[in-house]
Amino acid sequence: MPLGDRLIRMAMTLAVLVLATMSFVVSYRHAYALALSLGEDRTTARMIPLTVDLMLLASALSGLFCLRYGLPQPRLARLALLLGIGATIAVNVAHGLEHGIRAALFGGWPAIALVISFELMLWVVAASRSLDRRTIVTVEAPAGEEQDPHLLAAVEILARDATTTAKAIGRELDLPYEKARLLTKEARALIASA
Repeated sequence: MPLGDRLIRMAMTLAVLVLATMSFVVSYRHAYALALSLGEDRTTARMIPLTVDLMLLASALSGLFCLRYGLPQPRLARLALLLGIGATIAVNVAHGLEHGIRAALFGGWPAIALVISFELMLWVVAASRSLDRRTIVTVEAPAGEEQDPHLLAAVEILARDATTTAKAIGRELDLPYEKARLLTKEARALIASA
């Protein structure tokens, strides 16, 4: 990867980490204050914000893991991310409501900024991995055999977007699902071994 690209990824990662830290502190304080105002004891009020933030962290890390290995992200991880985002925004907005609608909207902003920046970072990681794969993946047929053009096309599709499903590859190449599934599996193995 060129130096400029590495610097962009490092700067973006640093920005997301700083933003995540600030968002965590603000969100935690809002959730803690809200839990206390709803009658929770201090121990419970300290733990409730962590359940949301740790669920967000787990779903984010599963997304990074899937990107790293070219796997589609599980639906449960996406659902956890969406629920965590919704809960974080709701808690921050609810905390600000006692001071009016503007305070509620303002209170929700750190969570929204974190989600947007994190999704942008995931996109940059995915795009750079696809670019890396385009330059290193070569498919060689065994001696005396011709290469399957569908396999070459599947590798190219997955090099562009590692999260492409077998069903989508089958549609794009006009293949029955079972053939597309086997091709996708073979193409992923080729990319992983490159």
